[in-house]
Amino acid sequence: MPPAKGGPSPPPTTGYDDDPIVCCCNGIPLSAIVGAMEGGALTVSELFDATWAGCGPCGGTCQPDLQALLDDYLQRVATNP
Repeated sequence: MPPAKGGPSPPPTTGYDDDPIVCCCNGIPLSAIVGAMEGGALTVSELFDATWAGCGPCGGTCQPDLQALLDDYLQRVATNP
């Protein structure tokens, strides 16, 4: 998949059965989302920039799931700095 609007290419996906796909349109697995959050993506928009998750032909139906993952991640980081 070529970079969108001159941006970086999305990270590679693992394809492992134990790595669920979070964004079905773009085939983005949970591991890529977690990696992006650990790399500093802390909003849905930043997750899209880092992984392409959250914006596809479906219109972004996974965005609530992405936000829930972010909320959980930020909660864990706040309580375990």
